[in-house]
Amino acid sequence: MSYTQTETFVQRWRLDVSLQLYNQRDDLDVHMTRVTPSLKLSYSMNESMSFEAEGGVENTHNAGPITDEKTRRYYFYVGYRCDFR
Repeated sequence: MSYTQTETFVQRWRLDVSLQLYNQRDDLDVHMTRVTPSLKLSYSMNESMSFEAEGGVENTHNAGPITDEKTRRYYFYVGYRCDFR
């Protein structure tokens, strides 16, 4: 399941808030859950060029008969986007 909210504020700035939830159980009774919140900030230079920065956290939990593992990963990127029309 995924949820994203986009807000435009102060002309040319945009904020995307996102939350992703993932749940799985396999044939060996291993249960995995993943929760990933993130934020992305964009600034539009013009109609076809924008700069972006995004960061988030990925929390994963694997649990089963012989395993119980938790992982947390952080990510961040900065870049630009050019839309060709």
